[in-house]
Amino acid sequence: MNPEEIPTRDRVFLLVGASVWIALTGALDYLTGVEIRVFPLYFIPICLVGWRLGYGLTLFTAWLSAATWLVSNFEAGLQYSTQTIWVINSLTQALSFSFIGALVVFSRQNYRLAEARSRTDALTGLLNAGAFSAEAGRIAALCGRHGRPVTVVYLDLDDFKQVNDRHGHAQGNMVLATVGRTLLEAGRGTDVVARVGGDEFAMVLAETDEAGAEIMLTRLRGMVAHALSTAPRAVTMSVGAVTSQPPHASIDALLKKADAQLYAAKAAGKDRYSVSAANP
Repeated sequence: MNPEEIPTRDRVFLLVGASVWIALTGALDYLTGVEIRVFPLYFIPICLVGWRLGYGLTLFTAWLSAATWLVSNFEAGLQYSTQTIWVINSLTQALSFSFIGALVVFSRQNYRLAEARSRTDALTGLLNAGAFSAEAGRIAALCGRHGRPVTVVYLDLDDFKQVNDRHGHAQGNMVLATVGRTLLEAGRGTDVVARVGGDEFAMVLAETDEAGAEIMLTRLRGMVAHALSTAPRAVTMSVGAVTSQPPHASIDALLKKADAQLYAAKAAGKDRYSVSAANP
């Protein structure tokens, strides 16, 4: 979850908890005197805030920790020969806290990036097959709990191999990217869209029955046809879909039924869709 996506209540709770921890560490720093070094305890709230809340609040936490360290040690009787040394040591402490906090934020960002890449198809930006199974299962389970239908869609580009053979893989990749972008635009915020194979795509339409699926697929095919109207070779799309009423079967089972409908659409002449009910 990105820092901006964290609910305000959770952000406030984390900041208050970090501030309390810093205050307690400062108190411990004062009570133990200047000979016992407890400053590593300040790193705990800095790292927690850095992992969750981004650079701005992490730097705030780091400098708050440095200020608390400064006050607690001064009150505990720490002495330096000149005020300049106080300034240098305080800045060094603040910068070390800030560096560790920034390093945690940077590590968190790289972790999120790697996680996103592991779930995303590099060419189209859609979910990959593994991520689709997890997200589709979540949507189906949610619809099942609320007694709502769900539709699983399997899509395949007709004669796509000829695009690669006659016009090259660069043109083929452009077609795939265009289809992926169009499917994403056609879907709603609650739908799941993925590229699950070379020229194969899948969708899960939340709270969509058979009538709703036919409306959606008609619109979808029209949008794809328009998006591919400038392709070097006419490319059409066949679609198979299956709608399910709760209790829903597993996503794998629904995908197999949608795949069977896709083959039915291919056998009927391609460039069309076929929809059936999984549990009429």
